Amino acid sequence: MAWRTISIGDRKWTVAVAVERRANTASWALMLAFRPQGAPGRTVWAECPMQSSSRAVLYEQAERISDSSLIGLLEEHLAGLPA
Repeated sequence: MAWRTISIGDRKWTVAVAVERRANTASWALMLAFRPQGAPGRTVWAECPMQSSSRAVLYEQAERISDSSLIGLLEEHLAGLPA
């Protein structure tokens, strides 16, 4: 289920939030899945620079991420993907 929708140019992306546990640690990391709407394309997974020993804290922090920060993170990952 989409958590938020953002736009880059004329393309809309749905954003989903997940947390992932780090191996051999008590830390969880915030992960974001960006899925393009409409036209076919692959999901872009990006790790946010947020970690915590509590999953609930990460979900709470995710709510405070601005749309402009999400767009910047996605653009950064798109720039590094092969064409």
